[in-house]
Amino acid sequence: MRLEPGRCATISYPSLDCGGHWECLPGSTSASLRATEHITKAPDRCIDGGTVEMELSKDGDTLLWRWRDDRSELTAEARLQRAVDAH
Repeated sequence: MRLEPGRCATISYPSLDCGGHWECLPGSTSASLRATEHITKAPDRCIDGGTVEMELSKDGDTLLWRWRDDRSELTAEARLQRAVDAH
């Protein structure tokens, strides 16, 4: 499924008391998303204008998440693994 470019998510970083929204970029799908992050709440605490990229593995068990800010050269990455239910 393709996602339309434009506002596609509301974000909140409670530990930093900031938040805003994502603007999906052309080519985003339900399995691979690229967005620009716009911080509208407390932009002095979070970096505005970073790029977020997420990619879901084919089996749906792993999500690769990346964030970067080209102006400051800051980056962050995470690999999220679906938890296995022990029940």
